[in-house]
Amino acid sequence: MKKPYSQLWALWAITRASFKAIFAQPTSLVFSLVFPIIFILIFGAFGKDGISTYKIAIAPGSDTTNGFFQKMKAHPALRIIRYADTSNMRKDLEKGRLSAVIELHNSQADSAGAGLTVKVRSTSASANTFGAVWQMLDYIKLQELTESAKLDINQINIPPPQVETVKVYSQIDFVLPGQLGF
Repeated sequence: MKKPYSQLWALWAITRASFKAIFAQPTSLVFSLVFPIIFILIFGAFGKDGISTYKIAIAPGSDTTNGFFQKMKAHPALRIIRYADTSNMRKDLEKGRLSAVIELHNSQADSAGAGLTVKVRSTSASANTFGAVWQMLDYIKLQELTESAKLDINQINIPPPQVETVKVYSQIDFVLPGQLGF
């Protein structure tokens, strides 16, 4: 009686043959298993000093004379990137190199009565960093309100962000091609 073909058994046979070939040669053992692990550990150690920084951009035409912008600029975890043109800013936002684009407008005549409106745009490519940036903006808003002693929560208006869905990049998209190239 013939045994039916099984994908699982085929995978096991290929895996077993590959491991026999790797363990037959000591140099292949080093270069296929040990060296990539050491390589990743060494380059993984070149991290930052424990504090994560998030890149944000300020939209052209934004009001940068207010205290909210000054606090964003002074925040140690926010790094404001300047762009000469909006097309490069848009590309970096789509690729996840930027966490958000922030637009600041003084809006005293606004119907909501807010003194400052902070519009935030992001993409799904920055989903892993955007939550932290959103919390920092909320914290800066509270700082600004308590220091100005206005404590009117409507003085600074941060409407819900505009998050656009784009291609999601993961870490393996960058590590795997490098390892395969190696």
